[in-house]
Amino acid sequence: MKKIISVFVLIIIAGSCSIDDNFELLELDKQRIKDSRYVIYHYMAMGLITDGGLSGHAIFDSAEDFSLQEAENLSSGFFEEIPSAQSLCLINVDMESPVDNKAYLELKGEEVYEHKGFEVTEKNYLVHGRVGSANMTGEFGRFRETKDSLIFYDITLDPPHNEWPAPQIGFVKGNVILRGKEKEPERLEEVKVRAIILRNISSSDSCKQLLFGGSALHLNSVVHFRLRPSGKVMIEDFSDYGIYKPVKIWKERD
Repeated sequence: MKKIISVFVLIIIAGSCSIDDNFELLELDKQRIKDSRYVIYHYMAMGLITDGGLSGHAIFDSAEDFSLQEAENLSSGFFEEIPSAQSLCLINVDMESPVDNKAYLELKGEEVYEHKGFEVTEKNYLVHGRVGSANMTGEFGRFRETKDSLIFYDITLDPPHNEWPAPQIGFVKGNVILRGKEKEPERLEEVKVRAIILRNISSSDSCKQLLFGGSALHLNSVVHFRLRPSGKVMIEDFSDYGIYKPVKIWKERD
């Protein structure tokens, strides 16, 4: 009887706990939206009681602290363009093996709805083509930032790719994540970006996250880039909009 009561009490205690008490945040990054009081969080959390984990992208008022309990995940964390104060454009990507060697991007449909005051356009793309490597690492010598893009120069890729087929590579903002060094978090360790690469580009391909250069790399894939600076670069060298920065950095600056 005592065992039954003990188990019952344990269930009540566990049930009364917030999700935040049962998970440990492993990654928490934040990007600001220009002319908006809202921010977007990217997070990953590990379960303390179970083996499960949580991850996603959620919008919060900038006056509020992040909470797993209050996080309402966006249906996708892949932005087609830099988030604006009025609207968000999300993309979902599926892959399909081709009947021939042609690779192309097809827009299968889109949906428009409201989320926390934002007009959200969600696009569903289908990539026809043989899937190549999904990860690409390397170094960059310098970078330049525009209103909606981040451009890296003097690219050197790690094996097996070795060389990027152009002197620079540019990404539309929205999916850029900055990582600081463990012992010097204000200093940039690497830049993580997600984009789509196809070998053959047709005139109907209109996704803003589509990169050119796949023909030289023999790639048809959603690619996860991880680029390291060849010299010293600080996280504060990057602007606040369309770029995820570690929350620790934000707390020190706010």
